[in-house]
Parts: sequence; structure tokens; C-alpha cells
Amino acid sequence: LSERKISRARDLMKIVLELDFSAGKDPMGFAGAVFFVSLQLDGKTIRQIDIAEAAGVTEVTIRNRAKDLKNQLQLI
Repeated sequence: LSERKISRARDLMKIVLELDFSAGKDPMGFAGAVFFVSLQLDGKTIRQIDIAEAAGVTEVTIRNRAKDLKNQLQLI
């Protein structure tokens, strides 16, 4: 992935951490979801299973955390 995409994910993670939204979440699942959502926002298509395998979590975890994250982002 390009440095731009990684930078966008990093920026999104900073925003989410400032909101204290990540409290109590599995760190790897949460990081995977942030990366997944940031790629979607950038127009990149990637499978949840690929992110899940890289993060060492289940696809369901990525799906649920991404859904929660998207809902939270709509509030700001």
C-alpha cells in the first residue's frame, strides 16, 4: 500500500483515539477495522477476511468494529 493510504489510516486512528472510542476493544481487531475503514474512505476495495487474517482476528470482529467505527464517525 502507498504511504498515503497508511498515513490516512494513521490520521483516522488519531481521531478515534481522541474520541476514546477504542476503550475496551481488542487492539488488533480495532486497528484492523480502522485500517479497513480508512481504505474504504479512500475508495480502495479490500476483503474483510484479508484484514482479519493480517490482524489475527476473525472477519466478524473486523465487520463489527468497522460498523461501530463508521457509526461513530457519522456523529462527528
